[in-house]
Amino acid sequence: MMATVKRFLPELPLRTVVWLFPLVFLIHDTEELVLIESWLGTNGGALAAKLKLGFPGTHGVPWTTPRFAAAVAVLFTFICIVCRFAARPGASAKARGWFAATIAVLFVNVFTHTAQSLLLGRYTPGVTTALVVVLPYTLYTLDRLVRERWIAARYVRTLLLAAAALLAAGAVGALLL
Repeated sequence: MMATVKRFLPELPLRTVVWLFPLVFLIHDTEELVLIESWLGTNGGALAAKLKLGFPGTHGVPWTTPRFAAAVAVLFTFICIVCRFAARPGASAKARGWFAATIAVLFVNVFTHTAQSLLLGRYTPGVTTALVVVLPYTLYTLDRLVRERWIAARYVRTLLLAAAALLAAGAVGALLL
């Protein structure tokens, strides 16, 4: 897939690739933000039944649009801070590591959305932009980070496993709200 992406895109400056992250995040989360409350109102029961959720907080709509927007704002602020430090000339290994880790979380999130849609057999908020925008961006970015020696190729697997664990813990926490 990377060969296809490389064939159609010019080699962007790495600083540009870094600063595309907040834009990609906003495009993706806007799809979720606009649809989450109404989608849960219509599909929340099916979701709870499919996941066999029987504990408090699973009946009704746990995520309202304002509540989701607040979470998006916090994440967006964090992403911008990470990008600010990673995009600086001579960025530290720590700043580069934080950037790579946040990209890994976004990459794993693609599969979360895909799994939700497959599990429910229907559209779920965020799946379209996850596949069309987030997946190509994160694949390209992880590849560039390895090629630019920001991270070692062997480190990518560790990042992805840690990101998957983080997202799983977050999903369990969200269900318990």
